[in-house]
Amino acid sequence: MLSRLPMQTKEFGKRLRAARERSNLTQERLGMELGVSKTTVSSWELGNDPPRFSYLLELKRVLDVSLDELVYGHEADLRDAQTITTSDDGEVALIKAYRRLTIKRRKALLGLIGE
Repeated sequence: MLSRLPMQTKEFGKRLRAARERSNLTQERLGMELGVSKTTVSSWELGNDPPRFSYLLELKRVLDVSLDELVYGHEADLRDAQTITTSDDGEVALIKAYRRLTIKRRKALLGLIGE
């Protein structure tokens, strides 16, 4: 069983830190949520040591981000949804939700609506 995912640890660390800061969490608070030390969170953010897969699932939950965004950076532009010019808050919420979906789920959704 694969306990760690292959990833660019420095880039992952940057994405993790950005997601943590968007969630207004300190390293200490995130560590408490995950049951790890502040030092462990710091090590992940610095790219010294990637987290185990089980922690990625918890990071996804606690930080409300997709694994694609955390691990691969595909959705690092999630904040762009906030700059969309529209007066429809529902439309912006849909775009944000879409960007949190995995690639597979995006394709399934687009297939469902006929795109």
